[in-house]
Amino acid sequence: MYPSLQCVFTLYLATVHFVYSTPKLRIHPALPALSSGRVANLSSLHTANTGLGSNDDPLPKEFKVRGEDIGPQSRPMSESATFINVVQLINVLGKQDFSGEIRPFRFNTAQYPSPIISLGLPPSQTIKRAYVIWGLQIAMNDMYTRPQSPQFQTSHYSLEWNEEIIGGIFFGLPLPGGERFTQITDQKTPVLEMSDLANLSTDVTNNRLSVAYTYIGGELNKIDLFNTLLWAMSDASRPASNARVPADWTPPSVAVYGLHTTFLVSAARRITAPLMTYFWLLDALAGAASYFVDHGKYAELRMQLAVEGAPIGDCLFRHRSTSAMESG
Repeated sequence: MYPSLQCVFTLYLATVHFVYSTPKLRIHPALPALSSGRVANLSSLHTANTGLGSNDDPLPKEFKVRGEDIGPQSRPMSESATFINVVQLINVLGKQDFSGEIRPFRFNTAQYPSPIISLGLPPSQTIKRAYVIWGLQIAMNDMYTRPQSPQFQTSHYSLEWNEEIIGGIFFGLPLPGGERFTQITDQKTPVLEMSDLANLSTDVTNNRLSVAYTYIGGELNKIDLFNTLLWAMSDASRPASNARVPADWTPPSVAVYGLHTTFLVSAARRITAPLMTYFWLLDALAGAASYFVDHGKYAELRMQLAVEGAPIGDCLFRHRSTSAMESG
């Protein structure tokens, strides 16, 4: 599907103020980074002993995300801002065709102008939207678990298929004066292009939906909770956004990876609209991420969803042991 890219991404900085990658990045013919880059493939997670076979892994074995060290040019990023911008970006992408193709873009939110998340691709190429969503959640897990300090810093992640680079996700900071990117061109060298015409909308709110968030129980491990939330968003992105969520739905990937935080949707058994759809579920999950961050409390949570005042269902973040006791 994708042509072989015998390349590595090399970052260039025009001045000391340019803290991250540029919209046009040179491609060089060798691949030293493939032998030295850190594979960020959810190494902190494990496949649970659930009786599921390896074919149930939600990620194709050919797909990998590799974190590239950008050295002393890296700058610290806000953990909260990075997490929320990733969640809101997945919310935007998740409402579109999961298997469809996407062009390069750059994204941030009004709440958090920094970091800017950019997708770099070879000229005239597209990439499956699913790969970008998976790359974003794997990058987040990598930042939360990597040993160096600060964990959250301007970063570059290569997206690979069968060991070939098919794209790159870049976490960068705005430049002074409000200009986000600089231009570096070289007519003799192929470039990765960030298209100015492909900026994604950050308007992910919808006034029809209201969600009541209520803490209901014990503390949860923050990283485990956030991985559950991101996998729930990823799994909710697979069906069409207007598809109805089953009456009792849990994200399949959460069980596969053996996460200790569970997520359960109990959709109202309504016959007529409004119904619990994945569109509303994605918005509610994005709101839950902000709720956790704003309160600084990572604990069991109930989400009660209503559209134009009509209840459409409840969702729960619970510890697996709590859920097991209740189901028993």
